[in-house]
Amino acid sequence: MRLTNQVYGVSNDLIDTYIERPVVDETFTKGLQKNKHIIVYGASKQGKTSLTNKHLSEQDYVKVNCSPAATILDIYNSIARQLDVEILESHEVTTTIGGEAKIGLKAKIRIPFFGGGETEAETSVSTGRENSKNFKVIDFNLALAQDLSELLKSIKFDKRIILENFHYLSDEVQKQLSIDLRIFEDYNILFIVLGIWRERNRLAQFNGDLLDRVIEVPVEPWERADLKRIVTEGLPLLNASFENVVDYIIDSCFDSVGVFQEICKESCYAASVNQTSESLVEITSENVNFAIQKNLKTIQAGIRDA
Repeated sequence: MRLTNQVYGVSNDLIDTYIERPVVDETFTKGLQKNKHIIVYGASKQGKTSLTNKHLSEQDYVKVNCSPAATILDIYNSIARQLDVEILESHEVTTTIGGEAKIGLKAKIRIPFFGGGETEAETSVSTGRENSKNFKVIDFNLALAQDLSELLKSIKFDKRIILENFHYLSDEVQKQLSIDLRIFEDYNILFIVLGIWRERNRLAQFNGDLLDRVIEVPVEPWERADLKRIVTEGLPLLNASFENVVDYIIDSCFDSVGVFQEICKESCYAASVNQTSESLVEITSENVNFAIQKNLKTIQAGIRDA
């Protein structure tokens, strides 16, 4: 038994009708195997987040959701905060980079440490067994890519870092991150950047050194046959057929998979299909018209993006 919103619609969770497209999914998975950053781009609601959800589990990455007000320090601080590091004390510092004054955060942190050298120990007793952990205290600047890279390497960090909504960042922050990505690559600290734009080499415009050092994955276009595969996947899950209306929906969604998914979901609701139906339900043009009216604003946004 499946719920309709598990099969169709736009969600932060992976839906059941996700379909793999060789030109997109294979490029992405091959990129994961290489020591390069991955740039995933395309219009809104075209499957960027779904692509990462399909091929990565939560333990495979650290994610930072970018916002218009976010600074380099905010982003790097978020990465550090999500890891097993403890900031003991910190103070603001100003560093000159390329002739420009950058505000950073000089921090003294404590990290798990394996090996020799000067360490401090923390001992705890639990259920009659004594556990001891070694820690190392180091200083680093949270605003510097090299310092963050050295920190991540010291804790044996081996995940990807996802920057969601990269396009929200100011041009200045995008430019600095594009420069820093070159530094992170030297330490094999690899990022996945998700953003809403359609032109190739967006980050290389900020830093030409990235031109051959990143793998770009455009999630568009969506072919007509791909959209038809979605309802083919959904048929046995909900026992709802779109055979007579799928072309109508495609013509109405302006090649946007997000709009297509939402119309399919709302068409099911209009046909009283809230979960797997006991008997086959034929989705009608009346159901689709109802869904289109309900999603009119989304469809109009799709027209502007087309």
